[in-house]
Amino acid sequence: SYPAGFTAYGFAKVVATTKVIPGQAATLTSGEITIQIPAAAFDQPVTFQLLEGDNSYWQHYVPQGQTVIANFAFRVIDDSSNQVVAKFKAPVVFVLSDPQVNAKTLYENTTPTNPPSVEPNPLAPTITGQVLKHGNLGAPVGWLVANPQS
Repeated sequence: SYPAGFTAYGFAKVVATTKVIPGQAATLTSGEITIQIPAAAFDQPVTFQLLEGDNSYWQHYVPQGQTVIANFAFRVIDDSSNQVVAKFKAPVVFVLSDPQVNAKTLYENTTPTNPPSVEPNPLAPTITGQVLKHGNLGAPVGWLVANPQS
């Protein structure tokens, strides 16, 4: 069994899992979400899990006027020690292809606390049409994608 990680903080569903071998790229997909793991991200074998929660749960924590359109977190486990890996050697890229994505779509961090807090990610995502991309060098937080009120 794995440490709870973000499954204890609003991201209870494991929606995709892969074993990552150092020097080999990997991809995970769940619905409109794709996770691109570069070959240089890890120097040890890991189990990489994509976690999701319910948008309705996260809706209570975003600022008033925002609508959550996606939520996710990672649980990355070192296969030899069974410990959570919080930092990556190269950015793991989150890609959301969703008709709700637009130029004003927000990328926000969630804290591993109960209750969680939500704040803007310090780096803006790249948005091209209805595709949002953002690289993550670790998994110390979970993430929400939300649209502000029009």
